[in-house]
Amino acid sequence: MSEEGTAPDVDSELVVRRFRPDDAERLARGQVDALSRAGAYIEGDSVVNLDEEDVVGTYLDTGGEFLVGLIDDRPVACGAFRPPTGPITRIVDVGPDDGVAELKRMYVDPAFHRRGIGSRLLDDLAERARRTDWARGFVLLTTEMQTAAQAFYEGRGYEAIGRHTVTEFDEPFDVIAYRTRLD
Repeated sequence: MSEEGTAPDVDSELVVRRFRPDDAERLARGQVDALSRAGAYIEGDSVVNLDEEDVVGTYLDTGGEFLVGLIDDRPVACGAFRPPTGPITRIVDVGPDDGVAELKRMYVDPAFHRRGIGSRLLDDLAERARRTDWARGFVLLTTEMQTAAQAFYEGRGYEAIGRHTVTEFDEPFDVIAYRTRLD
């Protein structure tokens, strides 16, 4: 934080680019750490399994996007969008033909929190979505335990549209669904 209490500007040091295969291991470890700190990590959960096939097949080949934020060539953040699949289609009642993308994999290394990196990444994802079939908006789920994520999305104008229990995994957990418009 600067003396005025605002986060330093990261535009000069942050590079945002599309995912590369060598990003996978470091980003997966970071996501496990962040989810664990929030009490939202489920051991063995494939949610944090990042490999080239997963990213290319799930995000890039489907018309989505997967971005990585780097500082000094070190991946410190990521975020992605894709056609809505899985629990969110039931919870939010959206499908792949609605022009609304599912926002996924938003993560900033805790050592780099409160520096504007998440906002920059989200802005870059929104700009790319506006140029695609997903231009109408984003939907997302976050766990009730991830209060920092809730504050982040709400501060960015996302509207909480419901609370639900996800039962597709071994351990059911509660989530909050959010939505925002991009058009």
